[in-house]
Amino acid sequence: MTDATSVFQSPSPDANNAATRRLIWIDIAKGIAILLVITGHTVSVGSPLVPMIFMFHMPLFFIMAGYTYKIKPLKTVVLTSAKRLLIPYVIIFALWQGYTLIQQANVFTLDTLVTLGIRFIFASGSPNETMGVTDVGMAWFLMCLFVSRVLLNLILSCCERYHLTLPIQAIIFIALAALGIVIGEKLQIFLPFDFDLALITVGFMWCGYIARKTDFLAKFGFRLPVLLGALAIYVAAFSLSYLELAMRLYGIAPLCIAGALAGSLLACWISTIIERTSKLLTKCFVFLGQNSMLVYCFHCMDWFIPWKTLPALQSLPFKQGIATALRTLYAILLTLLVKRV
Repeated sequence: MTDATSVFQSPSPDANNAATRRLIWIDIAKGIAILLVITGHTVSVGSPLVPMIFMFHMPLFFIMAGYTYKIKPLKTVVLTSAKRLLIPYVIIFALWQGYTLIQQANVFTLDTLVTLGIRFIFASGSPNETMGVTDVGMAWFLMCLFVSRVLLNLILSCCERYHLTLPIQAIIFIALAALGIVIGEKLQIFLPFDFDLALITVGFMWCGYIARKTDFLAKFGFRLPVLLGALAIYVAAFSLSYLELAMRLYGIAPLCIAGALAGSLLACWISTIIERTSKLLTKCFVFLGQNSMLVYCFHCMDWFIPWKTLPALQSLPFKQGIATALRTLYAILLTLLVKRV
């Protein structure tokens, strides 16, 4: 009986085909992540699915971003990342805040404009009343990913220049994550551009980067004892603690970070299983994964629709599942529309 490592270890007559196969499971993993994002935002707050999903769905995005990351000149990283992430952030911010403002009187007052400016600069996914910071909704991820990409490039470039070993790199990223947790959760200080959060998420990106560089998944990650250990850690993490990056809720931080990595590893393994066993699911998840940024952006702008309380769904069984399906379909249809324009 074959195991998931065969996806990586099976010989291929064409190296390009091998690379393509690797990209397929990565796209599937991204597709799983975006579907979990929509599900996590649609089910009831008290649902047992919430801690299970939030434990790893956003970390998985950062890990996959790191897995496919390549060091580039800083200027190139800034420009390409700004085009892919900051332009959508500005558009979503303008639309989301514009919709909110048109419902208010005296929109263009000095206080309103100052509040908007602070909100834009901090790009926080949660409010901080003490600092007078209001949230930008789910658009926080775009800013945080931009900062994380730039920060990762800077740190990896320095590590290469000074020939820092993997253990030393690990210590650096652990220290940065600890600093981000202290600043954001313990001190309740939110830094502009989600920088306190990026100190943590860049560590997830580094884990993905190193996993690919060392071929960790093929050599160790998908072996049965490792998967069973990951499952145990993941279950313990969402059972005993709670992680939500946007809210700066890190629970039992070491356990939550381990749980996020473990859950992400399991999602990657499931992705390889889907790739090998179902062409239909593979096609669906690959579409979601390849277009995850567009789907995410449209999902960012759907808050004006009361998905959880749609009258037509209230008398139906599994109404939260149906609401999730409708919400996903909405984002997919708009994605298809944009791709055709």
